[in-house]
Amino acid sequence: MSTKPSIGSILKRYIKDVVYGANDGIVTTFAVIASVVGAGLDAAVILIVGFASLIADGLSMASSSYLASSSERAALENRGQQSSGAAEEQPAVAALFTFLSFVAAGSLPLLPYAIVPSTPHIFWLTAVAAAIALLLIGAGRTLATGRPPIRASLEMLFVGGASRCAEHCGRSPSQINMHGTGSTAGFATASTGGAIGGRALGRMGPERSANIYCS
Repeated sequence: MSTKPSIGSILKRYIKDVVYGANDGIVTTFAVIASVVGAGLDAAVILIVGFASLIADGLSMASSSYLASSSERAALENRGQQSSGAAEEQPAVAALFTFLSFVAAGSLPLLPYAIVPSTPHIFWLTAVAAAIALLLIGAGRTLATGRPPIRASLEMLFVGGASRCAEHCGRSPSQINMHGTGSTAGFATASTGGAIGGRALGRMGPERSANIYCS
């Protein structure tokens, strides 16, 4: 008689997909916000662009996870290693964990724009929210790894934060304005927004939309 797998055992099996999706969701969302914040967009527009990015990039991440897991599983089975842990991983489940963790964790940096959209310097609240999200994910993964929570949290914060600072922190404050971030914002909206992003741009008027795409 087979026993039903516990939540802990499932988490341990798919911890790679959970951490991978969550980290990328947080960093990607913060990067999108940092790219468009200088354009002076309304909070509602930033939320639309952010969530459109979450869904589109989350699906892309999930499909990549599925292809990677299925390829690894097939390669192991081809070598007669069906009993390995990687071979037992279900590609569809791995993709689902990747997508859900990407969207759930990636939504956290958007919370300030949903809760306190008129707060001055809201971008820095977003930065704090992203840092807290990284710390929480880092601590949460210790449920599967058994590592010290503080060490795991700081490692997640450092690695995730460094990947964003490598691009963003190299720019001076004077560069973070409508014209300095326009091309990146246009790329983020065009590549992830689709019809949703198009309606968001329509709310800004033709002049501001042109600035975002042409700066």
